[in-house]
Amino acid sequence: MSLKYNVAIIDDKKLFFEEYKAMVDEFLEENGFNAEVEHIPSEQDFFSYPLEKPDLFLVDLKFGQDDKGQKFIEAIRNNYLTDVLFYSSDRKAIKKYREELGSQGIFFAERDEQNDEVEPLLQKMLSKMIAKSNAPRATRGLVMECVAELDDKIKEKILLLLNKLPEDKHDKYFKELLKIIKCSSDGRLNKLKEFFNADFANKIENSIINSISLDFDVNDLIENIHVTDSSKNLKFLVFLYKAVYGKDRVYREIIEYEALLVKRNVLAHVSQMKNGNDYIFKSRNKNTADYILSVEECLLLRKTILEIEKLLEEIKT
Repeated sequence: MSLKYNVAIIDDKKLFFEEYKAMVDEFLEENGFNAEVEHIPSEQDFFSYPLEKPDLFLVDLKFGQDDKGQKFIEAIRNNYLTDVLFYSSDRKAIKKYREELGSQGIFFAERDEQNDEVEPLLQKMLSKMIAKSNAPRATRGLVMECVAELDDKIKEKILLLLNKLPEDKHDKYFKELLKIIKCSSDGRLNKLKEFFNADFANKIENSIINSISLDFDVNDLIENIHVTDSSKNLKFLVFLYKAVYGKDRVYREIIEYEALLVKRNVLAHVSQMKNGNDYIFKSRNKNTADYILSVEECLLLRKTILEIEKLLEEIKT
């Protein structure tokens, strides 16, 4: 997902890698991001590593007794403008390479017991990224993209749960899904008629179910974007989960995903206004309260998305 932030730490000392990894993991988790932090401990590992992958490089100058950090940075800069945090306990070397390498996207830090500049500089760099993510356009795009990805996962889980239920009950579940889709005021009934070439009246007759199930199954419904939407898929997932596992903790928490879908719909379909540091989204429905997209709300949206992703992973075979 776009909430994943990739960091590569180029350092031959595992202790420093673990220290910086812990910093990155903690800071990003607190701010609603998943961190993927990888260790590049040698020159051989560096030149076999996909340099296009990281969002940030941390590079140590010294490998053993040799200055190799600048060599790695030059290799990165030959192809990419990814931000780099370049650190060393050698103050003179840091000053020298600051002049030689320039400062375009390269941040220099001294590391020693008295004056460790790495941690505060690292936090500033990560904070800069997070601030960009809090912009309304970025937040709207992130929510749209992440909900679409979650919807794909929900479809996978629906199929998984169906496989755990008796085949002779599938017509029942097919009928239930049709009901969920049909219970809508947005023209779904006409789409169902067109999709199945069947005359759906106010009541879904068993004869119609039996007829169309010869040519269609639940997969056709959940895979066809013109017939279903995220909210309908969620309701069907909840229905199937209850049939398999009952109303346990996961069931209760899955239902709460509906709140995120409501926010997604507001962000997708309303106009925005700025009020101080907050953005206010006004719904076309006069009876609907304004939605305030503050920094705190952006953080809550990211954390909610990550929580739902983890929750869906708990639904396994």
